[in-house]
Amino acid sequence: MLHPEHPLWRRLEYATAAGAALLIVFWLAYFLANDALRLVEPAYTAFEETFVVADTILAALLLTASHRLRHRRPAAPLLLAAAAAMTLYLGVLDATFYARNGVLLSLTGKAALEAGIVGVCVGGGGYGLWAARRLGGWPAQHAPVPDDAMLTPSSPVSLVDGPRTRHSPKGHHGGEQ
Repeated sequence: MLHPEHPLWRRLEYATAAGAALLIVFWLAYFLANDALRLVEPAYTAFEETFVVADTILAALLLTASHRLRHRRPAAPLLLAAAAAMTLYLGVLDATFYARNGVLLSLTGKAALEAGIVGVCVGGGGYGLWAARRLGGWPAQHAPVPDDAMLTPSSPVSLVDGPRTRHSPKGHHGGEQ
């Protein structure tokens, strides 16, 4: 786990807030420009508008992660990992749709914009997962648990040690010595 004063915490705080802001700006521009200028074809509109709810949830998750990162809360790496995974997934969905419909293959400004959005989502999502791991979002590996430390259905219940004690092959139960 990185020390709370490591600069990665602050960079991620700003990056998650910026990601939320970009989502909000994207949807404002999308609805204002599309309604005013009718720049988008119906098939694209139908696809794009299915993401409003998911992007709203993602923006809220990014803002919450940013707040938790700012205050160095233990939940910050987990929230960052969730937002990063969601960003990566949404980027892959975008890439799949645009590739199947030939949008990314055309040499237009729209294709460049969409490729940039996909790049930011996939790259940002991957980076966020890596960063969450660096911050201590989940352990690198689980320590092996010895066989004699496993609870079994036939484990005795001790009123002294609590409702669950560990079964020992030597016949000792919990705190008994």
